[in-house]
Amino acid sequence: MPDKHIANRGISGTTSGEILGYLSPTWLEDKPDQVFVCLGTNDLVRDTDDETIIRNLSGIIEKIKALSHKGVPRFYLISLFPTRENSPRPNERINRLNTQIHLLAEKQQHAYLHLNVFFRDEKNRLEKSFTHDGLHLNQKGYALWAKLIERLV
Repeated sequence: MPDKHIANRGISGTTSGEILGYLSPTWLEDKPDQVFVCLGTNDLVRDTDDETIIRNLSGIIEKIKALSHKGVPRFYLISLFPTRENSPRPNERINRLNTQIHLLAEKQQHAYLHLNVFFRDEKNRLEKSFTHDGLHLNQKGYALWAKLIERLV
């Protein structure tokens, strides 16, 4: 989305707990109107239980609210994407965690974007054409993600 001002604060390989710890006022110096949160898949590899992941996501939202320089931004919680043959990140668990993320969004009255369904094949795996390694999105995958959220940004 070249015509939009977007600040990507994602850090490769980090968990929700690490992001919660890293969050600082400098992350919000652009004074965002919207915050999109898509976190949790790296927690699965580190054997973090779902309750802790949800607690971390909630903590991230609360910390962003506290650090915001102008009003409270609109939050969008995004479902975790499926994986393809990535045993540390089984799609069955991702689906269960997505349900809990959805419930968190409802409880806190934030938007929930269930994008997972747009990225999976008939076997509930990440569509092969959207990835080069079975975990990370490739250019085609990111293009779809951008198209799906474009009207919100």
